[in-house]
Amino acid sequence: MNASNAQGKALAGVQLKLKLMGSKESYERTVTTTATGKATLAAVPVGDYQVTQESTVMGYQPATAVQSLTISNDHQNTVDWQLQRMVADVTFRVRDAATHQPLAKAAFTLTTATPADNGQTVFVSQKTNQDGEVTIKQLPTGKITYEQMANAAGYEPLAAIQTAIVGADGAQNTEVTVDNQRLKVTEKQQIIVHKTNQQGQGLDDAAFKLTNLATGQTQTQKTVSGQLHFTELNPGRYEIQETKAPTGYQLDQTPQFVTIKVHEKRLYQVRFADKREVTAPISPLRIQILDNHLQGVAGVLLRLTADQPDDQGQTVWELTTDRFGQAILPNASTGHYRVEVLQVPTGYQLSFDQSQLDVSRYGENQLQLQANRIEMPLQTLTINKTNLKGQPLSGAVFKVESLKTGQMTKVETDQTGRAELRDQKPGRYRVTEVEAPLGYRLATEPRIVALSEKSPRATQLTVTDEAQMGQLLIKHTTKKGAPIAKAYFEVKDQSGREVGYYQTDSQGQIKLTQLAVGQYTVQEIKAPTGYEINPAVTKVAITDRKTATVAIKAEQQAPDVKLGSFVLIDRDQKTQLAIASATYRLETLAGQAVRPEIVVGATGQVVVNDLTPGQYRLVQLTAAPSYQKQTNDQIIEIKQDAQLKQVTIESHQSQGTVIVNQVDGNTNQALVGAKYELQNQSGKVLVENLKSDEHGQVRITHLDPDTYRLVQVSATKGYDPLKKPIVFTITNR
Repeated sequence: MNASNAQGKALAGVQLKLKLMGSKESYERTVTTTATGKATLAAVPVGDYQVTQESTVMGYQPATAVQSLTISNDHQNTVDWQLQRMVADVTFRVRDAATHQPLAKAAFTLTTATPADNGQTVFVSQKTNQDGEVTIKQLPTGKITYEQMANAAGYEPLAAIQTAIVGADGAQNTEVTVDNQRLKVTEKQQIIVHKTNQQGQGLDDAAFKLTNLATGQTQTQKTVSGQLHFTELNPGRYEIQETKAPTGYQLDQTPQFVTIKVHEKRLYQVRFADKREVTAPISPLRIQILDNHLQGVAGVLLRLTADQPDDQGQTVWELTTDRFGQAILPNASTGHYRVEVLQVPTGYQLSFDQSQLDVSRYGENQLQLQANRIEMPLQTLTINKTNLKGQPLSGAVFKVESLKTGQMTKVETDQTGRAELRDQKPGRYRVTEVEAPLGYRLATEPRIVALSEKSPRATQLTVTDEAQMGQLLIKHTTKKGAPIAKAYFEVKDQSGREVGYYQTDSQGQIKLTQLAVGQYTVQEIKAPTGYEINPAVTKVAITDRKTATVAIKAEQQAPDVKLGSFVLIDRDQKTQLAIASATYRLETLAGQAVRPEIVVGATGQVVVNDLTPGQYRLVQLTAAPSYQKQTNDQIIEIKQDAQLKQVTIESHQSQGTVIVNQVDGNTNQALVGAKYELQNQSGKVLVENLKSDEHGQVRITHLDPDTYRLVQVSATKGYDPLKKPIVFTITNR
């Protein structure tokens, strides 16, 4: 427990009480802080405590606050208690020394021996009112010095610095009566020189020179009880210069000037406040502690006490040696110091109690002391690594660092979960896990362990790791995003071992927590009524403190549908004979192919099975040889019945054209007007009244493949008709 004031200065004599709360066990202790402001309790049971202040020290307010503290072995258990200064008011009453009539317009400067909570030590009052009173509020209690800075006209102020006690016997207001004398009528005047330190305390043996700037005449005096008097002075302007500072103080080289006016009856005063002389930057106050091997000893607690306060009023300092065994106080005030050792690290023994040191501005200012090292038996530190179930964990790497030397070593736990560090010197060590076993979280909080020569040679430390855990969220929806409840999923780990079977909730979700990190698979094993199972196996990686999401989509079951069929028949349009080899494509009305190619067999037909009821488009890709390709698509409707639908295609043979040229045999001139008729092979007239045109041509089109007879009925005028018919054949090529 540490007790200090608002400036952090240690306070001795503060009583603090530590009381165990919320436990059946009773524990209560009261301790008093030492000169270092510290109080220590050992072997305190772990638990929750309240700390209260039982008593205060002179000049400080009793505290009613309560601090809460949890005592554990995982961290340092420290209470910092700050005390506030006790304050009171001071009222000055200024009066005529003879008549006791109140005097207005008097003012004072006060210097407190101890600073206020904000560090202030110098306070300036307002001027006294018509009742001769002025009050300065909230001054730190204790000893003060004061001097009169202003006075009523025709009166002499106090010539010397005065002292008083603020808040004596608990008084909230301290009254100080000041009697001012009327100025004596004299032609000669005097100048009073006040010499103080920064706390307002008078300093002796400071030399001052007074120079009359008109005549050049000088006189020199030294201060006694912090002041001196230059008397019998004529009107004129004077310079006051400090020529010698008191021992341990810096010379104030700034002169002050005073003008004594003719017929002005008043008391002239000047004030010089010297600063302490401090060590030069190249000559700081340095204390070094060495062991018997001339190695620096770190952690030695020293107390330095000066014979005079510094500019802040401080006379006591506590320093701790660094890793080189050095403690340095920069800008130390010059003078005499007493050096005491308050505490040495474990394993060392003092060869001295206290020493003396004289400090000057440019002196050596160094003191070297010795603390003998006590050779202690070496220790073994064993680190046990387990999980929350107490099972040993291998592969954990620890960094072990000596808090004294900074030396660092790394060790790794074996299959038994143990790591040993042998031959270690007694002392405090910081143990930090730097690499966790696979699948476990790193224990980042360092552990402090003490290896003591008084403890067994082997010290055990157990560190427990939490397994790395993550979460899995399974979302089961339709393709449109609607949640699917009551679906069952199987989850397996990376080794294929079953983790469990789980059912989706009303939101279509399964939430699994506390899954060890690694790879998992998720598969739907049972779908709710009306839905198809999604058989896909989904892989998912679980990472520490993260939630992995798996989205599984499914569709509603389609109702039972009876598939239909149709038979495609291809035949000649005239002969009605079966035609083979034509090809077709069956597609939906949207153009999606259902059967990319259907080939008509040798029997002139083909059966198309397993068609979902609905409308289809039949498109001919190629016609049978010698037949024309169908230009119109067939629309087919398949219904839910067992009947075989028949689709018949009547194909037309490919047709040809014949052109007959009628010309004169000698002149090759076209003969116009000859008449013909077209007959089949049996003489049946197919086309009649065919005439040769102006070019002598007869054109007959759209003839199916066959053999025909062209018979001339009458010839062109002046020509004989043909006696034999013209026979020709139309082929399918």
